[in-house]
Amino acid sequence: MTTLRDNLKIPNAHIKTDNNSDSAPISVVEYAEGQNKTNTYDSTYCVFDKDTHTSFNQAISKIKNNRKLIHIISNPCFEYWILLHFEYTTKSFGQSGNSPCQELTDHCLKKYLQNYCKSYKFDDKVNSKIKTAIENAKKAYKDAEKDDFKSSYTEMHILVNKFLDLQKNILNQGK
Repeated sequence: MTTLRDNLKIPNAHIKTDNNSDSAPISVVEYAEGQNKTNTYDSTYCVFDKDTHTSFNQAISKIKNNRKLIHIISNPCFEYWILLHFEYTTKSFGQSGNSPCQELTDHCLKKYLQNYCKSYKFDDKVNSKIKTAIENAKKAYKDAEKDDFKSSYTEMHILVNKFLDLQKNILNQGK
């Protein structure tokens, strides 16, 4: 996310991650709640995976009770968003009993990014396909709505479109 923010030159988008907690959805939401107590953000986007997290529904409930928090979910994981830069799919991952995210990464994503790992530094190969990813994410979300969100989907297009709007506002102010 920081790479995208930096590439779009939107310094007023603050991106914070809690390196002291796990990636469970409830941990992400509780960290965001704490950040909102000490900062005056207009809104806070909680980016987390559905994956096999047991706290997913609890996190969604907490967000519904806080108007400043907005969830950005990826099912099964953030890597699905990256995959959508290269191909469209709503395949359900992890059906074989393996980790859904590991399956997605090993069998799909590494076709396009052989060296992909969690700390991967996104380059022009990914950034140049952002519009494709947005369109694929919108389509996948609509398809997931039809099957009660059982298939793969992401809401990352919502956050990326917010970033693009911020960039447009900054550019318009400079005119």
